[in-house]
Amino acid sequence: MGIDTLLTLIISALLGLIPAKIAKEKGRRFCLWWLYGSTLFTIALIHSLVINKNTY
Repeated sequence: MGIDTLLTLIISALLGLIPAKIAKEKGRRFCLWWLYGSTLFTIALIHSLVINKNTY
């Protein structure tokens, strides 16, 4: 594994924390949203911003 690949994985993992934190504050599962955000950051970020709070 090259340094470029490792750096990309680290950056993706860190960026995935942003939508995961937003979704967690809205009552969603952090781990699933972190995985979603790490793989599809732009879509996950928008999705986490527009979802409604869990009320149950």
